[in-house]
Amino acid sequence: MSLRPSFVLALAVLASAPGRASQVVQSAGGGTILQVPPASTGRFARLLFSDGREQQLRLPVGVEVTGLADLASGWLASGTVADPGGARRIWLALGDRRGSRELLAPPATALAIQRRPEPLVEAGELVGLAWLEGAAAGGLGVRAAARSGSGWAAPEWVAKPGPGSQLSLDASVLADGSWLLVWSAFDGEDDEIVAARRSRGAWEKPERIAADNRVPDITPALTPTRDGALVAWSRYQGGSYALVRSAFDGQSWRELAGVERGGLYPLFRGEVAQPDLLFFDPRRAGWTVLELDERGAVVRRAEAAGPASDAPPVMVRDQDGVRLRASSGEEFTGRWRSPR
Repeated sequence: MSLRPSFVLALAVLASAPGRASQVVQSAGGGTILQVPPASTGRFARLLFSDGREQQLRLPVGVEVTGLADLASGWLASGTVADPGGARRIWLALGDRRGSRELLAPPATALAIQRRPEPLVEAGELVGLAWLEGAAAGGLGVRAAARSGSGWAAPEWVAKPGPGSQLSLDASVLADGSWLLVWSAFDGEDDEIVAARRSRGAWEKPERIAADNRVPDITPALTPTRDGALVAWSRYQGGSYALVRSAFDGQSWRELAGVERGGLYPLFRGEVAQPDLLFFDPRRAGWTVLELDERGAVVRRAEAAGPASDAPPVMVRDQDGVRLRASSGEEFTGRWRSPR
């Protein structure tokens, strides 16, 4: 399998890391990797770039890094950190070739919990942020704020906290400049996948993206396409979870044919015209990668014999297949084959 030299270098650097497991976060485009060491081994993370460069990032005590975005001028790391009163607050770090700095987050309410900050990036620029916020984990709402110059506009409630859970937020800027958020929301009986769109500065009412059912739908992942978006998530059916997909054409949602049995924790990588969809299959304790076209149809697939952990691995790909590296340093490969 012939991988690009810069990615081989990145994997080699990860392979040379200490044996103790660290967290590894990869940007959606795949070009930047952030390696976060265990808390007890120091508070510097390493950024690895597709051109072979490395950079250090100082982390505050107690930070939980959850995301990494590529920007035209550099990168943005996101997560949460405990404030002096014990509440978890959004943490952002912005960097370029000269270094990095913490970026002031949008103002918080008096509620105790903020989770899963999701940057909104358009044409390589940070234009907004979405996140979960509430008084308790079982009663989170969805908030968002636009980036205005060097500061933030007043945050808005996209979906206010309710009696049930709202979790697993994902966000993207679409080709037409509108913002799209997806998340799982408890409807009083089970979790459903809902979406809300911001167009011309106004939020539309959150709506289900699939027909109501009596089974849990959880952990959605979102990626933009040239004329809309694709979403993948896990639905409980037949005694286990299965991966399902839906396409948004700018007006409505259409659930796509083809269900992946045992599909959990989906995430997208790669380009708008040809995204890759990763998911964990607990039946065989390994990861599968689906190469999709921009309509969401499966072009080909690659199955690796690991990592056995459900923590997302670093992925690199070429014309022959994929290489996955776990945070432990273990490496697994899978070759492309026909969709089924």
